Amino acid sequence: MTNTTTGLEICVDGGKCLAYGNCVSIAPDFLDLPAKAKTVIVLKREVGEDEIEELEEAVRSCPVRALSIIPTRAVE
Repeated sequence: MTNTTTGLEICVDGGKCLAYGNCVSIAPDFLDLPAKAKTVIVLKREVGEDEIEELEEAVRSCPVRALSIIPTRAVE
């Protein structure tokens, strides 16, 4: 099993997130929903090759489409 990064990251749109928590149950290593939180928080942003399917499932599980997987931003 490899854990090299893919150049992708998970993002949460805080304006859309309604804290349903479906994504957290699917990807708890990446996302969390603390008690009384209004949005999901990202614990780990970079996606490893062996984690893509899990995150894609988490993105699909969001009823308000608040999650996305995007190319990693270049650090300048």
